[in-house]
Amino acid sequence: MTVTETEARTPVMRKMTWTRRILGILIVLVTAAVLVVFGASIGTTNVFLRTHFGDPALGVFLVLALSIPMLMLLSPVQNEVTQYWRSRVRTIQVVVAFLALIVWGFVQALPYFDYNPEIIAHSPDGTRAAALVTSGTSSKDLHVLVGKGLSAKDVGDAGLACGGEDVLVTFARDNSSMRVETDFGTYTIHLDPTTGRPLDQLPAQCGG
Repeated sequence: MTVTETEARTPVMRKMTWTRRILGILIVLVTAAVLVVFGASIGTTNVFLRTHFGDPALGVFLVLALSIPMLMLLSPVQNEVTQYWRSRVRTIQVVVAFLALIVWGFVQALPYFDYNPEIIAHSPDGTRAAALVTSGTSSKDLHVLVGKGLSAKDVGDAGLACGGEDVLVTFARDNSSMRVETDFGTYTIHLDPTTGRPLDQLPAQCGG
């Protein structure tokens, strides 16, 4: 049997190894998990999700970065002549991922997605908590958290907490209200008996 010139120039398509397949599938699963957790954090009140996965710019960058090795493993370039588009896709992926990294770097300088509640008081039964959440560059708002552990939710903002670390919060025994002591006065914030949502607001301006 003779080999034609065309056949001689056609590269042999190598069979994908199981190692490559397994690694590719693992990256697919990780990428899917990243999409799920960052997607679930959008608009959620869950404290854990908002704290760790509340930055969508980071989520976009991670998905784009993971897609590069994922396609390299599951869709390798075996023939640069007939599969030239795969090489172009690789280049586009790298460029877009790099741009996403730059965007994420800029977003880090903004306080919009920052969410790191600092708990300063618990209710007597431990089901509710008062927390300070950074608002803007330095000021902090007083939030009410309901639940424990991974199920804890942020149910509402009671307003600007004047005095920051010097704010003292005491819950009523029946969880119906919070007594908030600041450098500018003492206030009572009533809470929704069912959801725990603040029904009152602290003064809009410190000293007001």
